[in-house]
Amino acid sequence: MDMLKNNSKTIRERVLKHLMIRRTRKEITTYFKQDLEGQGLTFPEVVDPKVITYEFDEVLDQLFERTLASITSMSYARYTPSLYIHE
Repeated sequence: MDMLKNNSKTIRERVLKHLMIRRTRKEITTYFKQDLEGQGLTFPEVVDPKVITYEFDEVLDQLFERTLASITSMSYARYTPSLYIHE
């Protein structure tokens, strides 16, 4: 795990920081306000999420539960390349 953390840090410092710029909405609205106004751009207002409750019949409920079990058992190796390392 330490090796993975060190590799990730090295990749961020040596590669990603030269390719990517991270900006939050707050940074953009603070530091690029004139650009936004000049181009007529705004961010949409974000509202709190609303709870939506679903009720399934027995067949659909079983399908949902099997699907959920399948998804949660996946390794997501595509997003965790270190799972492919064999020493």
